[in-house]
Amino acid sequence: MPKICSYGGCTCNHIQKENISFFKFPDSVKEAERRAKWARACGRQNSDGSKWKPMAKYVYICSQHFINVKGQKRMDRFNSAKRQILNNNDRPV
Repeated sequence: MPKICSYGGCTCNHIQKENISFFKFPDSVKEAERRAKWARACGRQNSDGSKWKPMAKYVYICSQHFINVKGQKRMDRFNSAKRQILNNNDRPV
């Protein structure tokens, strides 16, 4: 299944962009508050104007939309598998 960024206006997917990581939304049960923050940060809304809530289990945001707690873009830290490392305090903006 392709990974497509859910951030408002972003069209990135894992096929087009090799140097971009995709981060799965936090679990809707275990991390409901964090998931809601991510959804608000996406800046999306439903067609009826209501707040967008990701309904699927596998929803992603690409690394272009993350900053760490110091306000730095998350484009510089990769682990040995060439995947970005996301800390718990990192958030989409």
